[in-house]
Amino acid sequence: MIKGLELSELYYREFGETMLNEKFPEYKEKIAAGLVGDGSECYGFDDDISKDHDWGPSFCLWLEHEDYQKIGASLQQEYNNLPKLFKGFERKTSQWGEGRVGALE
Repeated sequence: MIKGLELSELYYREFGETMLNEKFPEYKEKIAAGLVGDGSECYGFDDDISKDHDWGPSFCLWLEHEDYQKIGASLQQEYNNLPKLFKGFERKTSQWGEGRVGALE
């Protein structure tokens, strides 16, 4: 069973890095990428039960305030355009998990 952190890292390496290089080359060195939060995958405790909500291929992209004001919305839009299905998994977001991944300040 693949763990959420591993899945998300692979997803970022395949799609996130490409997106940043192609769409935001002048900002790519100013954007931090990773996955944090209260989700079980962030602690390495993900299992079949936790995979039914707020789990799946995803990552966070953090920007400083000034850069977020400039490109945050367009960065989020490009993130939203990334493939939803990756290695047979799709992110399942609950009402409590909205806004936990993508472009963040």
